[in-house]
This record gives sequence, structure tokens and C-alpha cells, in this order.
Amino acid sequence: MDRGEVATLLAMVSSLDRQPVDEGMVEMWLRVLGEFSFEQCEAALIPAYKESRSGFVTAKAVWEVVRRDGVAVMPRAWVEELHDMGEHWECRPGEFGCK
Repeated sequence: MDRGEVATLLAMVSSLDRQPVDEGMVEMWLRVLGEFSFEQCEAALIPAYKESRSGFVTAKAVWEVVRRDGVAVMPRAWVEELHDMGEHWECRPGEFGCK
């Protein structure tokens, strides 16, 4: 993930828990979650929020959900791998950005 994607992610988080976002927060979330894709982190936001006892979403909570859910193989993950290699014969319209 890059800095802009982290800022977008934090804007989404802020809409859930109403916490202000500043440059320091963007930097620390980037350091914690930078190894993951924006899509992985975005998908982890709602589960992290629902599992939060405090009503706040933290980088660690998102990290835990991504790590936990990353172990499970997603259905059609093999199709996404083909898509990433330029093979689109199994992609459904709109799936992975295909037409």
C-alpha cells in the first residue's frame, strides 16, 4: 500500500469511528499495514470494527483481521492469479476490474 491508499483507508475508518486523521497516523498505519494491499485492508475494516470492544478501529485490529483471513484461501483466488498474469478467460464481468 502507498501513502495515498493509507490516507483513503483512514478516511473510511474515520467515517466509522469519527477519529481525526493526521500525518502521524497515516505514517504509522503505513508502517503497520504497508505489506498488505489496499484491497486486503479495506476488506478487513468492517470485521475489525465489528470485533472492536471500544468502537474504534486500530491498525493492529486491521492487521489481525488481514493476517487471520489471509490464511484462508479465498474462493476463485486462482482466477485472480490468472487475471494478474494477463489471462482473463475465467474472469467474470466486473471481477478484478475485468470488462
